[in-house]
Amino acid sequence: MFTIAICDDDTRICSVLKEYVNKHYGDLKNEIELEIFNSGDQLLKRLDENEIDINLLFLDIEMPGRSGIEIKKLLETNKHVEKILFVTSHQEIMREAFGMKVVGFVDKPFKEETIVRWIGNVYREYSALKNESRKIVEICGESFKTADIKYIRSEGNYIICRMEDDTESNALRSAIAPVLEQLDDSFKRIHRSYVINLKYVEKVRYKGVTMVGGEVLPIGRQYIDETKRSYEEYILAKVTG
Repeated sequence: MFTIAICDDDTRICSVLKEYVNKHYGDLKNEIELEIFNSGDQLLKRLDENEIDINLLFLDIEMPGRSGIEIKKLLETNKHVEKILFVTSHQEIMREAFGMKVVGFVDKPFKEETIVRWIGNVYREYSALKNESRKIVEICGESFKTADIKYIRSEGNYIICRMEDDTESNALRSAIAPVLEQLDDSFKRIHRSYVINLKYVEKVRYKGVTMVGGEVLPIGRQYIDETKRSYEEYILAKVTG
């Protein structure tokens, strides 16, 4: 079941989003369900009770109590929420709001076609992943789901894969370059000893790359401009859908 959730204290916004979902996806009621929450605490309670898995969460940035940004940070390690779409009228805080699970931003007042497009994009991706195996990379006889690799670190003649859950692979006897050739464009080399997955990046600075979770990785001078450009393009692609 593909689950769409709305977390917004404005009941009018919730009603309009519900109307759009029913209007355009009502014929998929056996495949798509909708959940509505009027506060971040309501949402977190349901998630804590393991009662719901959310594929796409429409999350308001400004709410009484916990803000949308606070909720987003709490959800970064919650496996029950897959993607977050912020609903906001404050584009100036876009960078602060961005994160691993954030796929984009919808301006208030929003347009019907924008909401329908975002739902369609995420639903098509969900359907494709259901019907196809996720991409796998083979390294020294071991298989890894590429989407779960946070970064790859080189240590001498060996490499180590740091995963989404912050576990690490065994040391694998390989150079970084041939492994990078097997990976898609979301992976970028930032140092002679590091390859990162842009999906898990929070900030790119001249002093280093901050990953989700706060770890800062070194960045080589020759990689700074390309890494910043790649990350900007990655963010733009997510924001524009």
